[in-house]
Amino acid sequence: TEEFKHIQLIGPTPCFYQRRAAWYRWQILLLGAQPSRFLSTYPVSTWQPAGVKVEITVDPLNLL
Repeated sequence: TEEFKHIQLIGPTPCFYQRRAAWYRWQILLLGAQPSRFLSTYPVSTWQPAGVKVEITVDPLNLL
């Protein structure tokens, strides 16, 4: 929507540690003001593919 046009999507790209505990890890970055508001408007359950585990970290300390 027009409200979120300032949010930039980067990725998906492989994480630095690509595989952990038999899971392949990828990251998608949302850059912009109030990404948590974007996530509350579009909850994970509406776009999460079946069989995929999604973990969201707002304002991560690092990307490792």
